[in-house]
Amino acid sequence: MFSIYSLKKDAGGDDPGAPLSASLREMCGGIAKAPRFFLSRVKRKPGALREAYRECLEARQLSRRFGLEDAVVLFETVEFASVFQHVPQEVMQAYCDRILHALTARDEAYAGDMLKTLEAYIRHDGQVHKVAKSLHIHRNTVAYRLEKAGEILNMDLNRLEDMMKLKVVFLFRRLIEKDKTG
Repeated sequence: MFSIYSLKKDAGGDDPGAPLSASLREMCGGIAKAPRFFLSRVKRKPGALREAYRECLEARQLSRRFGLEDAVVLFETVEFASVFQHVPQEVMQAYCDRILHALTARDEAYAGDMLKTLEAYIRHDGQVHKVAKSLHIHRNTVAYRLEKAGEILNMDLNRLEDMMKLKVVFLFRRLIEKDKTG
């Protein structure tokens, strides 16, 4: 099925798929196999519909590869991954090891908490309050962990370059993990 409609981000900055996702949860309740939607980036001209369709197909493919079970998957959330999907696993692993070594060499539980916090920080675009909410911890705990992780990794988590490194690392880790589990 192919649909055309317009969704806008609200003033709070929620993703444009949030209202559709909420409606689906309400309508489908306990249905085991609820419908899923894959949304392209906004297109302004009718001639871009073919591109929109390809983006939806790619969002579907990448969501399967990453094991995303969201009812609504936006192409823009998986678009970055599409650039790297053909990088050899050995190259991805070497990059992750090089960037995260100082942290992963520490106590496993400590490193796990720090990595979980860093990944949430990247996923929520550096918004500490959203990280705290998603991890069910106090925002001061998030701030402390980010400060410590930055020191350990020798990164400034306010710099775009360091944020991009971490975004790539966590993307690679998801790709590697998904490839391992099939």
